[in-house]
Amino acid sequence: MGYFTYLATTHKSATAPNFTFSGIVTGDDGKGVSNARVSVTEDQSTSQTIPTDQYGNFHVQLSQQTQSLSIRVDAGDGYEVVTVDANPHRTGPEVVNVHKKAAGQAPKGELVRAVTEFEQRLSDVEEYQRQLAPLTNAPLDSRQGLSVLIWRVWFGDQAYPTAEPEYKNVRWKGVLAKIREFGITEKYAAADKAITEIEGGDIEGRHFTAEYLEPRVKVLRNYKDTVLEPAIR
Repeated sequence: MGYFTYLATTHKSATAPNFTFSGIVTGDDGKGVSNARVSVTEDQSTSQTIPTDQYGNFHVQLSQQTQSLSIRVDAGDGYEVVTVDANPHRTGPEVVNVHKKAAGQAPKGELVRAVTEFEQRLSDVEEYQRQLAPLTNAPLDSRQGLSVLIWRVWFGDQAYPTAEPEYKNVRWKGVLAKIREFGITEKYAAADKAITEIEGGDIEGRHFTAEYLEPRVKVLRNYKDTVLEPAIR
């Protein structure tokens, strides 16, 4: 009889039901943040990831045996990622507050990658401009190969070896726009104008000339040296 009692007790413990753990993600204004990604990790095990509802609430099933709990919240663009340690057996919902990023704040790694991509494209075009310089009076066909290479830089063509894989098939305007998303807005309009003029300009049937490139590339070089470089120091 004692053996069967032991088995019953052991089986009951092993199959103890889960319970619902609740929480709410709030912003600096105290209101719930909807559609935030909440990753919950029990005792270093695999995480569960769920979105918050329209009121910022989330619910997960936890084991009765859980001893520790880590909650990571990614509320998306504009918010800092937050990780907190929580008591899995607390009374009431866990409140996780997420803060908005300060103006101009960006994940350092992402900003550096965007600037690195911008710098490589600028360096490549400057080199093609240098090679075009002695071909000013040459037939158009002699400039065709360089013009194709420049086009690839501007449009992030599949054949163009980008500095960062994430910018494959992304126009140079797209790289610039990404930098602006990070709050780097100084001289943006001038850089955007220079890129647009080359991207959309009908340069002798798309056969670029060094003369046309020079003033626009100078604008982009100035933007890189005076805005981008200081931004990632």
